[in-house]
Amino acid sequence: MKDDDRGDVEGLLADLARWAADARVEEAVAERTRERWLRQQSAEQARLTGIALDLAEQRATATIATTTGRQHRGTVVAVGEDFVAVAPSPRSVVLIAFAAITLLRPPPDRPEATGDRSP
Repeated sequence: MKDDDRGDVEGLLADLARWAADARVEEAVAERTRERWLRQQSAEQARLTGIALDLAEQRATATIATTTGRQHRGTVVAVGEDFVAVAPSPRSVVLIAFAAITLLRPPPDRPEATGDRSP
């Protein structure tokens, strides 16, 4: 093997090592970003669930808007792991997935539910 060939190989190996190090750094940054986003989602979900639980405990009337653009108004009667049950009338109940909720609001005359619950 000639000295020129050795230099080319060593240069390629150095380039490969730099590329691998850069890829590891990028992956570590992406992983930290994912972890932070998941923690934020968990906290927001816990707050939404907590607000729904507060409203259900008070048998409060609430307005719930969904990702489809529909609005449901009724008494919050139950809360599940991934849904809230709203009774728009005494004989009907609507189940709404938390993932579909864009707004959960009690009527203006009631104190605001805080949803202070741990995730």
